This record gives sequence, C-alpha cells and structure tokens, in this order.
Amino acid sequence: MIWNSSSLNSELLNLPTELKSFVKSVNQLPTTSPSDFHIAIVGAGPKGFYALDTFQDLANKRLGQSTHGNQKIHIHWFNNDYHFGTGPNFHTDLPEYFLVNRYIADITCWEEVVKSDIPHQLSLMQWLKKHSISGKEPAWNHLCTRELLGYYFIDAVLSIMKEENPMLEIHLVKERICDLDIGDDKSVLTCAKGKIPFHYDSVILATGHSYESTSFSHLKQDANASYTIIDEVYPIERLSEIPAREDVAIYGTGLTFLDAMLELTEGRGGIFYKKDDEYHYLSSGHEPIMYPFSRRNLPNMPVNAYSNSHKRTLAFMTDEWLENLLAQNRKIDFINEIIPILDLEVKFAFYPLIPEFKGLDNESILAFLHDDSQEKMFSLFALVNPMSYSKLPLDTNYQEFILDLSNYCLQMTEFGEFHSPMAAATAALREAFEQIVKINNQVGFTANSQKAFEDRWFPNINHLAYGPPREVSEKFFCLMREGFVKFIFSETASVTQAGNKIRLKNKYMEKDFQYLLNARIQKGNLRTKNHPLYDRMLSKGIIKEWMNDQLSTGKIAIDKNGKPVGLDENHKIYLYGIPTEGQVISNDTILRSRNNFAKPWADDTFATFEKKCAELKERML
Repeated sequence: MIWNSSSLNSELLNLPTELKSFVKSVNQLPTTSPSDFHIAIVGAGPKGFYALDTFQDLANKRLGQSTHGNQKIHIHWFNNDYHFGTGPNFHTDLPEYFLVNRYIADITCWEEVVKSDIPHQLSLMQWLKKHSISGKEPAWNHLCTRELLGYYFIDAVLSIMKEENPMLEIHLVKERICDLDIGDDKSVLTCAKGKIPFHYDSVILATGHSYESTSFSHLKQDANASYTIIDEVYPIERLSEIPAREDVAIYGTGLTFLDAMLELTEGRGGIFYKKDDEYHYLSSGHEPIMYPFSRRNLPNMPVNAYSNSHKRTLAFMTDEWLENLLAQNRKIDFINEIIPILDLEVKFAFYPLIPEFKGLDNESILAFLHDDSQEKMFSLFALVNPMSYSKLPLDTNYQEFILDLSNYCLQMTEFGEFHSPMAAATAALREAFEQIVKINNQVGFTANSQKAFEDRWFPNINHLAYGPPREVSEKFFCLMREGFVKFIFSETASVTQAGNKIRLKNKYMEKDFQYLLNARIQKGNLRTKNHPLYDRMLSKGIIKEWMNDQLSTGKIAIDKNGKPVGLDENHKIYLYGIPTEGQVISNDTILRSRNNFAKPWADDTFATFEKKCAELKERML
C-alpha cells in the first residue's frame, strides 16, 4: 500500500498554511539584548529540524537553573523559502507519484520515539495510525508519498514552535545565507539584503543539496546557441520547458532521473494502469522522448522491502569481522581488503537461491565459489558491469539489452530478499555497505583506494542497493517497453556543441539534441567553487579542504564532531548532513542516527551558554 495525504484527517492539510504564519523576514525579527545568547541554524530540511529539536530538548531539560539567571536564548532558523522541516524533497506541493525510497517501518523524525512525557513524538507509522481516516492499518512494508512525509515533518516543526519556554525563543527566518564572518568568538551572517544585525554565539550549517551545477559549463559559454540546458530537475516545474514529443538527453540514470521521468509522463497527464499484473501506459500526447545517459548507462535496481527487524544478515562481513578490522587502527585498502570479501558476500547470497543450488549445504556452495576453475555467471563485478559479463558486443542494440536486463532483474527480485536471488544479492550489498560506511567513517581508506571507491564503487553500490521502490521500477520498464525511454549509449558519451544542437557521441553512436537535462544531484566540491557560502568561508580560512595524504578530495575537512578542522575552539561553527560528505559518507538520509553532528553541536553550544551565564554572574558580583 502507498500512503498519501488523502489518507489524512482534513485538519492536517492546513498545516503548511499554519507553519507559514510563523515565518519572518530578518526585518521582522524582534530586538534583543546584547547580553542574550544567539544561535543560527542554516538550512531547513530534515537535518535542520533535527538540529533544532536536539537543542530544544537539551534546553528544556536544563534551562531555568539558578546559574542561568534571566539569560535568554534566541534561535534563528534560516531557509531560502517557506518549506521549513521538509526542504525541497518533501514539501507538500509535490505530486503523489513521487515516493519515499524507504519503507515506512523505520521512519521517524524524533530521537526517541514516544517518550511517556512527550506523547506527540510519534514515528511515521504511529502518526499514520493516529491521523489516518482510511480505516486501514499501516504496515512495516508500506510506502508513502514524499508530500505525505512533508505533512509529518511540518506537524513535528509546529509541535516545537508551540512549546513554551520563557527563556527560549525560536524564529523561522526566510532568507538565503550567502556569507559568514567570524570575530573573536561570534559569527555574523550575510544574506542578499546585507549583514544580519545579530552576532551569533553558535552556528550549525545544514544546507543540504544546495550546490551549483558545473557539469555542462563548457556548453553555456555560447550565449547565441539555440539549444536549452536545464541544470537541475528541482523545482520540478522547470521541466515544463521541454516540449511534447521532443527528444531530450537526460544526464543521470538514478533516482533523480526517475523523478524527471515521472514528471514528464504522469505529470503531463499520462496514465499508468495494470493489466495481468503488468503496467501499461496510456499516453497524453504531451510527453517528450527521453534518452538517459551516464557514466554507468544503467538504470537503478528496485529496492527490497526491508526494515531493521526484517532484513538479510551478513555471512562474512559481520560485526565481529568489522571489529577486528577496526581494531588494527589503520587506513584500509578498499580494493584489496574489502572488494574480495564483498564479492564473496554477494555471491553467497545469490547462488543458494537459484534452482541448481537449492538443497546444497553451505560448505558445498562455498567450495564452488572458491573453485577458480568453475565458470560463474554471477558476481559483484557482473552486478556492477553486466554489459561486459554478458559477452555482448558494445555495438549491439543497447535498448534491447537494457529491456532484457530490466525484465530479468524484476523477475529475479519479485519475491524479496529472503527468496529471490537478485534481491538477496542487492540486500547483501546494502548491508555490507553499512559496514563499509563504518570503516570509512572511523578509520578511512588509503589514498589510492579512496579515489577508486569514490569514483566507481560508491556510486555503483548506491545505484544497486538503494534504488527506487518496485512500483517505480515497473513504471520505468513499462515506459522503456513503449518507447518513451530509450537507452542508446552502451559506453560513456561525450557532450559537445554541434552547431545549434548538443551532440552526444561515443564510438558506436551519436545523436544531436535541442534539450539537455541534468538529472544528477550536484555534490559539493571546493575546487569547483560550486557553493558561494562555502567558497567564501574557504577564502577566509574558516574551512579548508580535506586531504587524504596527497589526494585532493574537494571536501570540507571536519573533526569527529562535524566541526571544521583548524577552527579556533572559541568559534562554535558546525556542519551537519550533506556538507560533511567526504571524511564521513552516506549523509543523504532522513535517518537521525547516522553521523548525528547535531548532538555534539547542541552539547557544545549549551556549554558555551552556561559559561557565558557564569561570566555575567561573576561581573555582577
């Protein structure tokens, strides 16, 4: 089942309007005392909300002690628009065909679920049980739309805004922060209107996916060219520029591409319907023809239904294996120390579930896997690069190959990760990646293997193990079958200008396009200067680039708590979420548990507040 906002009590549908009433401009912020304590949270997606909730929870427990006197704390939560708590990915105006790429079982926006003294802190499943009018019971393996999750987050934000604490004021501020300066122990923020007239004792930057695209900057230099480049998929309304029936090249084949695909079909009045358990598509006549391409030139695998209490366990990359590896307290060679055991983990998940191996014991299967004389149709490398292992020539009909591959993968994943071979293999890859994340975040990889991990293995694993819900994969397969999505590039294509068109070309195929859509989420890179705020912070020495030995990464160097390396102890500036990607990885998640830098920030910030209170009290004596 897929839950959407039509399942909710109608009163909840007014939440976005209610939230908007709390939002101010900088000019509307109340005047404060110079001795008051000021905090800035920059970025209002889920991570910004987690930071706010973490600090408020700490403050509610400890404010009001005699040592604090009458000192007040003012929190200014900044965002580019009115979508506080949801960010652009979960706002309530999104269409219902955009689904959350995670089953609802483990989704919660709270640190602790349902504390007896705070009854409103509900997990998503509990919240649906309380507010649904559908008469149906939510189950762990149900899905939900992103707009429904937006209502859940907004309800959480409003519950915080309505809490009363005379020593704590929270203000939602609609301003884009573009610069930051530091003094002796405070920070000053700048927005488009100029410097904000408050000196902040603590700042946390949770700016999410806010990087500028530089992928096709070489094509944008010709102002007279008549072709059109659309740099970003979001906000989704910008795709309206693409005409009906026009051929459009789409850079990226991952989750963002699938959003674009649905917007350019369902979003234009097309209708998916099922007949004999298979999707068919009724065209509106307004769709373009989509030609996706990327470095992989392969679509996502569908994600399995899983939760923390219902998922595959690892056979080799176990917690004990991980502890032994981490105990060596050295950088790990990802290629030589991780890939071989990862390959074994994936194969050991796959083979026992195919008919030829059913009934064999583990020892017999392992003997086969370790026997180099036996030809094996499946491995980690075949999963990552199926074209090479299929032994088909690269000048083959690539669309037909992708159709066959997609059909095979859908069949092989149909019954879930405990019964289907391909689903079991991708589940093993997903769980193994969780161990890989811990290795990277705690001891790191050697410089040589770090580059291979970032360039090849990290994106491949994400595509294979964290794909879309099966519902979306089936729609994708349907559109390929009916000719609205066409894969024609079996190898990476170059992108150049050809007269007034954009030309995609490799040694087997070339095609010209009037429209090019970038359907990849741009990653932070200090070397390309693709974020004005961080670029300016870099030029002032507030942040610096993380170097893995001699490897230049383009990422921000942070300590174990998310604070920029080299920053003076007196300056309370922290990073949280996407901006910390680099030394720690896999931050693009709505889960609070991973790399939760909100907690050390909140602890450090409150300790600074208490120190300030003590200093003021001493001066008054």
